[in-house]
Amino acid sequence: MPEELNALGQLLEAAGQGVLVLREDGCIALANARITELFGYRADELRGQHVELLVPLRLRELHAAHRARYALAPRGGPMAPGNGRRGRRKDGTEFSVEVDLGFVWTAEGHRVLALVRDVTAHRLAERRLQAEFAVTRVMAEAPSLREATPRLLGALGECLGLELGELWSVEPAGTLLRWEGTWALPGIDIGELEAAARHTTFAVGVGLPGRVWATGRPEWVSDIREEPQFQRRTAAAGIGLRAACAFPVVHGATTSGAMLYFSREVRPPDAEVLELVADIGSRVGQYIAHKRAQQDLERQREALARHEKLAGLGRLVAGVVHELNNPLGIISSRAELLVREADGSRLPPDAVDDLRVIHRNVQRATAITQALLAFARQGPRELQPVDVNDVVENALASIAGECAAGLVTLETALDRTLPPILGDPPALRQALLALLKNAREAMPDGGRVRIVTAPERGRPGWLRLTIADTGSGIAADALPQIFEPFHTTKPRAPGLGLAVAYGIVRDHGGQIEVESPPAGGTTVVVTLPAEGSGA
Repeated sequence: MPEELNALGQLLEAAGQGVLVLREDGCIALANARITELFGYRADELRGQHVELLVPLRLRELHAAHRARYALAPRGGPMAPGNGRRGRRKDGTEFSVEVDLGFVWTAEGHRVLALVRDVTAHRLAERRLQAEFAVTRVMAEAPSLREATPRLLGALGECLGLELGELWSVEPAGTLLRWEGTWALPGIDIGELEAAARHTTFAVGVGLPGRVWATGRPEWVSDIREEPQFQRRTAAAGIGLRAACAFPVVHGATTSGAMLYFSREVRPPDAEVLELVADIGSRVGQYIAHKRAQQDLERQREALARHEKLAGLGRLVAGVVHELNNPLGIISSRAELLVREADGSRLPPDAVDDLRVIHRNVQRATAITQALLAFARQGPRELQPVDVNDVVENALASIAGECAAGLVTLETALDRTLPPILGDPPALRQALLALLKNAREAMPDGGRVRIVTAPERGRPGWLRLTIADTGSGIAADALPQIFEPFHTTKPRAPGLGLAVAYGIVRDHGGQIEVESPPAGGTTVVVTLPAEGSGA
């Protein structure tokens, strides 16, 4: 028998593909040189070992069950597709294989011949076509980026053989990655992980998405339990997430985000997946950039229509306020005089209380008219050079106590190199306070407000002030009305704060926009011209 095996071994060495000879118990009797090249083992390391040594850990039980069934009724032909056609090298890396099976009867039982081929390139081409088709279909069918995000994540996740995916995008200020959406296979409860994602950000180089953003290259983590910078460890452990893969979403030479995928099994780096996502990332990036450009154009159209509407409303309000100011002033002064005289008179207490109520409400009405006048202000302001960062710090000092009491954290990233603007400091502080109070009130259970100042990208001579909160957001149908006077969703609020802020920003030659994605949170972007910009 040893002579027969020796002769068979010499014959198999001449084969152009990997060949294994297995005993009935699944142990390796012979392995040719091509097998040792494919898997990285020496022939003497393989002899006597179970063939499952060459199968990924997660597939070994499945493979052993298949081998037991095969032993009951051995037959020739390709190995069934559903039995884990993956090989595992000595260094732990995996690759795609195809296996043809044959058998021969001997005096010691049957022997199985397994012909093994590395089909990584072929499988990669198939998966690339499959992924490109799935992505293209989503891009063609999804009417908006909001609807496309989970479908894109799902299409790629299924092609990659991964179970949960997330999209992280660079925020408008360009300093952090923020969560945009999640997809998961049915049966995976993503509630806690998604809730944690809403309150998580990644700076450049921080965490797996941050590292991908910094390097522009895909990265694989075999087990996130060993990832020191993983921020959502508890939520991930709750649904059993283990391996993770992230790759950049690229538009041109710029990384605009990252797609992050998870598996519930510990998995070594998958070279096929990493090569595949490197190609797909640019297509996804181009699509997202195109959709966002369409959204920006639509927002600009809506903003222009809103500006024209509010400008007309402002002229109307200014006229009404001017007409109301005189009678309100007369009523206020007379009411105040009567209250003073009533203190020492014999008027009934109820009458005195009524006079005080009249006086209080006239003052309230006067304050409302002044706020409306600030919204509709038409006259020139007394402008002077103003450091926007000073205005931000002054406003934050005023609201810090309220935020701390409401468990709201304030974060800042202020660019100290910004040039000054020509502005009215008290008015700018009033506008910023209105925006900050609106953000704080959107988070009754606590949260985070991030304030960023930076140059406006693509517009020399302009500054950008961004206020982003982690609140519940604003309903899509309410966004077009948020700057209109008296529009509010809050009880006992006159609805003038944002209207006044809009009027002040407009009066300074600036623009103000609001973004509130369905994932939650609101971002207000104020752009202002710098002194001497000619804007």
